[in-house]
Amino acid sequence: MPELPEVEAVRLLMEKNCMGKRVRVVSPFEQGGGARNGQFDDIVMGEGANAASITAAFGQRNVKALHRRGKQIWFELSGEGPSILFHLGMTGTVVLEGHDVMKYKAFKVCLG
Repeated sequence: MPELPEVEAVRLLMEKNCMGKRVRVVSPFEQGGGARNGQFDDIVMGEGANAASITAAFGQRNVKALHRRGKQIWFELSGEGPSILFHLGMTGTVVLEGHDVMKYKAFKVCLG
């Protein structure tokens, strides 16, 4: 599970590579090859949301700022409408095309 410094490192990576960029493609479906791969998760996306409304809400808006509170990161977007919120969960990573996946170091404290 990521700690706050790792979450901030993800925010900085996203800020460096996403600030000012336009959201061109929105895929509101589960990805990663799990049991729900390709399905829309209406519980996570929010009440009344569907794939079409999510795509319409975020598509063609620019990233104005990235914010973090705890283990949550959100994109502030141009224009009217909602923001995009990410919770890094148990894996604690975001994958950006063309960039290496962030790796966390494990260590053990030995006493005496």
